[in-house]
Order: sequence, then C-alpha cells, then structure tokens
Amino acid sequence: MATGTDLTLINAALTRTGNDPLTSLSGGDAAAAIANANYELIVANELSLHPWKKATKITQLARLDPETHGDPPEPWSAAYQLPSDLVDIRTVRVSGVGIDYEWHGDTIVCDAAETDEVVLHYVWRVPESWFPPWLREGITRRLEAVFLRGIGERFSEAKLRDDAAGAQFALARNRDTQAGAPPRDPWVSPMLKARNG
Repeated sequence: MATGTDLTLINAALTRTGNDPLTSLSGGDAAAAIANANYELIVANELSLHPWKKATKITQLARLDPETHGDPPEPWSAAYQLPSDLVDIRTVRVSGVGIDYEWHGDTIVCDAAETDEVVLHYVWRVPESWFPPWLREGITRRLEAVFLRGIGERFSEAKLRDDAAGAQFALARNRDTQAGAPPRDPWVSPMLKARNG
C-alpha cells in the first residue's frame, strides 16, 4: 500500500486527470483502490529500468548456513541473503568479476567459495523524498494514464499520457546519466588538439 509522500504524486496525477485529490489511501473509492493496486508496481518498474544514481547500492552479501537453511538447489553450491529493499539486481561479483547466479525469492544461489566476498550491485526502493524532479514527473505521468484508464475508461487520453511519460523518462535517464559529471572543456577536445598541434 502506498503511504506518506506517495500521496503527493498520486494527487498530482488525479487532479491532472480531472479527479478529486485523496486525503487518505484507506478510503473505499475507486481512486484509492487504483492507487493502492498500482503505485508500488509503477515505482518499482521505473526504478528497475535504468541504473538511477540515487537508486543503486553496492553491498557484500551474507552467506546462508546450509545447516540452518538447507543446501542450495543443484547445480549451485552456495546461497546468499538479498537485501530487503531490493528492487532489481544489476550485477553479482566476486573479486570484481561478474559471476553466474540465479535469483530465488529473497536469496541468490551461485558457486562462490566460503572465502569469497560476494558483492551485489542493485537497485533499491528509494524513498520519494530522494526522487529528483524529473523522476517524480515521470511517475506522475504514468499514474495519470492509470487513472484515465481506471476511472472513466478514457483509453485514448491514457495512451497520450503513457507516451508523455515515456518521453519524460527518456529525459530523466539522460539527465541522470549526466548528473555529477564535470562539464566538458571544449579546449581539450581531440579535434582541437590536432588542429592546434
């Protein structure tokens, strides 16, 4: 169930589609039911589609004891506990090298030795207060499309909002990729160096 600052994005989408804002998500009306059923799915999906800088973490995983948790399924020799805030896995590495693994519920299984440090690079469920404005706008536009389809069955309008959300996320991915990168100095470009000798 969506809570807290989620209501800001949900209400932005509702009011943009001509619906009344919600004071709570526990009400029994259609808007609250749609928000509760879809909000987290939309956020998790959008977070998993790009390695957002604010939404990625790197952590060393804890190996599960086979005497307590049972042996991992064949052909794997080890199991590791995944973090509770995981949305999607980017890489699993040992000594900086990616390894083969399978994702099973809240664990991964692989062939790491007991002495190996298994490191996970993953997308986590970032709180809304960490969302940059362009990501907040993309989520809002996705929600607009959901409300247009769910309340009033305005499918052609919903398609336009989905297209607008896709365009917004393209801008957001571009902006996120550039964030934190120093500006390029035009005077050190390879072409100018070649021209100037």
